[in-house]
Amino acid sequence: MKLTTKSRRWKVLNYVVSEPGEWTCREIASDLDDSFHGVTEAMIALEKNGMILKGEKVGRSRALIPTPKGVEALYRAL
Repeated sequence: MKLTTKSRRWKVLNYVVSEPGEWTCREIASDLDDSFHGVTEAMIALEKNGMILKGEKVGRSRALIPTPKGVEALYRAL
């Protein structure tokens, strides 16, 4: 998966790497003023590529956690 610093996937991964376990898709969408659906699609793609994992439950959502592969991919994209 190719990440660019302007892509939604990169933005979601940036949130997750910056503060592991602190953000959910809903919170990221709200903070970015983006659609929940779009952020969820980005999260699913990142999860399928082994870059993030779903962590503890926060309300109806799950906190997102980066994997070492996700951290490496984020910094490679810079």
